Amino acid sequence: MSSDRVTLSDTLSAIQRTGSVSEPVTTSEIAEELETTQRTAYSKLEQLAEQGAIQDKKVGARNRIWWIDDATPNQQEFKSESEQAKALNRISNGFCALDEQFRFTYINDRACALLGLNSSAIGARLHDEIDLTDDFETALRDAVETVESVCREDYYESVDAWFESAIYPSETGVSVYFRDITKRKRLEQELRTEKEHFRVALQNAPIVAFRLDTDLRYTWIGSPHEDFEDMEVIGKRDDDLLPPEPAEKIMAPKRKALATGEPVREEVTYELPSGMVSYDLAVEPLRDESGEIVALTCSSLDITERKEREQTLEEQNERLEQFATMLAHELRNPVAIGQIYTQRLSDADETIAEYITEAFDRIENMVDMMLMLTRGRGAVSDSTQVQLRAAVRETWEELETTDASLTVEGDFVFEVDETFARHFFRNLFENAIEHGGADVTVKVGELPNGFFIADTGSGIPAGEREEVLEPGYTTTAEQGGTGLGLTFVREFAEVYGWEYAVTESAAGGARFEFTNIE
Repeated sequence: MSSDRVTLSDTLSAIQRTGSVSEPVTTSEIAEELETTQRTAYSKLEQLAEQGAIQDKKVGARNRIWWIDDATPNQQEFKSESEQAKALNRISNGFCALDEQFRFTYINDRACALLGLNSSAIGARLHDEIDLTDDFETALRDAVETVESVCREDYYESVDAWFESAIYPSETGVSVYFRDITKRKRLEQELRTEKEHFRVALQNAPIVAFRLDTDLRYTWIGSPHEDFEDMEVIGKRDDDLLPPEPAEKIMAPKRKALATGEPVREEVTYELPSGMVSYDLAVEPLRDESGEIVALTCSSLDITERKEREQTLEEQNERLEQFATMLAHELRNPVAIGQIYTQRLSDADETIAEYITEAFDRIENMVDMMLMLTRGRGAVSDSTQVQLRAAVRETWEELETTDASLTVEGDFVFEVDETFARHFFRNLFENAIEHGGADVTVKVGELPNGFFIADTGSGIPAGEREEVLEPGYTTTAEQGGTGLGLTFVREFAEVYGWEYAVTESAAGGARFEFTNIE
């Protein structure tokens, strides 16, 4: 509180809050209560004493204590030194009086407790009882030489504590008030450390942290974008710093947080002088004790590179999809022609026809897989009802299974693209035959809300059961394996929202489970 705003009424109220009737207070206590200087507090106290509103008493060299008394002014005084001592022992600050040789003439109880002294120190020199800091020694000499009071803060290693001291000189010695400020100093140090950690963290992270007032003006900012300096931003709004369009993009989430009183998080992309940027913006209202919004605290994570990578990937995927669609279209025509002419081969060429037909079917299968892998759900046509048992057996009959066998238990109907469903089962069956041997037994069975396909082969090691579904994974590359068959199976399941798992069958082979099928 500034000196011109402290009134006598304020001062009298401060005495009542700090002490009570007949309980003395010191100038420093009243100054602290009023949050003003000791000079201002002393002046107001002196005026009150002159008016008879309070009582006062000189203590030690240059110090006075003050109290409120219901009795008539000047009728109530301390009758003895012991009463003065009682009064001084009631104050919250440590107090000691020193003569011209800096020997203790008085020490109150609080000072003894803070400095680890006792009454035997009376008459002893200050320097012999306390390990003074060099700065305090200098302050003590300055106070005596200038006959002016000196205030300072010092750390005393002997008691591991910080003290705030006020030294008041006189012709007969000095009086020293002091109080323990260790807790405050350590909190200040922790705050400085945290602020430094925060500053370093901001400098080395793609984050801009800032606060705004309710008019959306910047009141603080840490690690701003390179296009701006801290002091250029403080006190301004986004529409003071940027053109209307990008300013509105940034201010909209902030206005929303003010209007709703709720945190807001949005991704915003806008143009700065140095180019386009993208931020993950988080805005949260700050409230006072009454619950009223008084500010906004915000953070912006720079996601420009991530958005650029996403855009690049999206463009690459679009080009890949266009390429796959074009390639599929170009391949289907010669495949269809080849299949037609294969049917016209003579009976003598039946074996050759089978090989050619199988090759064309394989190409057609690869075209469908490629479309599924590149276009996802966009590759499938309208779904139809497919019966599990019929689709499984029809697909199995199209394969060269030699001594392999198939058993089917249970049946249900589900809706999928029938052509892709046949590719789905074909890839699973071919995988079982390739890895389980020519005499493998494949079993298809029903599960709650799904089905499984298991075989009697050698199985898939536990550490590779997720890897087998990744593109390019194959153990038959020398035999022409592409590593896309099981990837197609995974993609097909994901397109329709099926849950899938690769486990071990009862016979020790591979088991693929598909559930959550509507």
